[in-house]
Amino acid sequence: MTDLSDLSTRHATRADLPFLTLMLVEATNWDGLRGTTRVTVEQDSTAWRYLDGWQRPTDFGMVAVGDATSVGAGWGRFLRQSDAGYGYVDDTIPELTMAVARGCRGRVSPWSVEMVTPTRCCLGFTHD
Repeated sequence: MTDLSDLSTRHATRADLPFLTLMLVEATNWDGLRGTTRVTVEQDSTAWRYLDGWQRPTDFGMVAVGDATSVGAGWGRFLRQSDAGYGYVDDTIPELTMAVARGCRGRVSPWSVEMVTPTRCCLGFTHD
């Protein structure tokens, strides 16, 4: 079992796409039914819009790491109204996606919102 007593975070990079994809699968399986797989997420344009072409200049995200293992991620992406996702508000507000690896749920504090929102602000991104 991964030791989560010393949880740290780091910025997400292009190299994190495979892990972010797994976290997107976890996010789409929020109801616990496990109906979505990596293949179905990548083939579903509604879900895949959150990672397609990662990492665009305005994409941002963080990965939570415990015991040298990625255990969760939170990321944001600006979407246009013409390509709106599940949480679309408007073109100037990014949609956030967050998930924790199955084996780590209930053992990770609510780091997601706390790390993604300040990261976005601190990086000084503006929508395009």
